[in-house]
Amino acid sequence: MHSSEAVRTDFGALFGAEPSQSANHSDLCTCPSLPQILLLAGRKGAGKSTVANLLHQTLGYIRVPLGGFVRQELVRRQEDITTANTHRLMAELRENAEGTVLVHFEKQLKRMMDLGELLCVDAVFDENDIAFFRRRALVSPVLMVSCSPQLAVERVRQRDRQDDQNEKSWRQHETKRQDLSCWITGRITNNATLKYLQQEAVRAVETLKTQRAEI
Repeated sequence: MHSSEAVRTDFGALFGAEPSQSANHSDLCTCPSLPQILLLAGRKGAGKSTVANLLHQTLGYIRVPLGGFVRQELVRRQEDITTANTHRLMAELRENAEGTVLVHFEKQLKRMMDLGELLCVDAVFDENDIAFFRRRALVSPVLMVSCSPQLAVERVRQRDRQDDQNEKSWRQHETKRQDLSCWITGRITNNATLKYLQQEAVRAVETLKTQRAEI
């Protein structure tokens, strides 16, 4: 799994001045058959961030952490990262903005795309997030990351994040996740080892690559 420093570097590339300089990935960034944008979806604790980090290591995708963006904004405002504050800020950012926080950093996304970077959005929450890309005619397949409910709960407990510890938040997240079912392009199962997950993630992207080549 990616180190925290590596993840911060990728996030900084998105919002900062320099594009990613990942070794051995430059040839992939201009590959016409590899989707430039991937959207990850899945329940809390499914392993979406782990998949995004693995796709960076193997294929050069830059992780775009939407939840991290919201939490970073809370920190900037010197507010506690709680479920109530997270939901309030997300509602605020979505208001009059196509219903998605993506609008607030569209310029950064476009800049990275113009540079030929591969982007992995971690993660889409509802149909408004997906519609953001559809309205801009951007090919953006949605990969659903899944695991057993029991395993998801255990993972969330282990990461001990304040904005996770809320039953209402879980129910809302599950409902939104189910609403995305009609948009799913591929699936990644995360019930086994990290090595298996990496193979699953690459397989899912390679399948998308093959599908694009056949069109």
